[in-house]
Amino acid sequence: MSPRALLTLAFALGTGACAQAKPAVVPHVTAAAVPAAPTSKATTGLEGATDQVKVYVHDTVDPESSMPTVGGIVRVHAPLDVAYAVALRFDEYKELIPDVEQSTVVDKHTEISATDLYLRIPTFSHDYVWAVIRFRPAGPYAYRGDQVEGNLDDLRIHWRLVSDGANGSIAQFELLADPHLPIPQAWLLPELRDGVRIMLERFRTKAEAAARL
Repeated sequence: MSPRALLTLAFALGTGACAQAKPAVVPHVTAAAVPAAPTSKATTGLEGATDQVKVYVHDTVDPESSMPTVGGIVRVHAPLDVAYAVALRFDEYKELIPDVEQSTVVDKHTEISATDLYLRIPTFSHDYVWAVIRFRPAGPYAYRGDQVEGNLDDLRIHWRLVSDGANGSIAQFELLADPHLPIPQAWLLPELRDGVRIMLERFRTKAEAAARL
């Protein structure tokens, strides 16, 4: 059994017999406004990005957690506005995040510019790991998602995009996943690192394809 299969099974054992959550009817969603691209180059902290995904791990803060956060950065050969439009396709996240079989926008909170996204991962026991993540703007070209419902102890997703010239951008993705069942970090972290790498590679492919249209 692969490490990813072991991890999925561990999620299932921790969550027990979880009933399949049924998302609400998806409301009509209007297109989000795209911020104007920066006209001057500023220090972003992501200048070390290359065409190869760079993955890192750091302590979790805001709020603190004993589970580290895993992140990554990569250069994307697509203009910032194009990459941003792709990143806002929340209901397509199942095509980006490994093992996710469903990603459905279930609510919009226009008063706080938030989007609720339902994510579901099947397990070997025919149950599901699931979460509703509330994404809010976290600065220019950036969103932060926090679990508001689900059968994990904690799940946080953060992404940010910065300009890398007129025809390029840099993507950053960070993930904290804390399952209900205690899992040794020696098992969990390699899976999360691999998941972040795959997500960024898939995002880059989608953004660069959109730039060619």
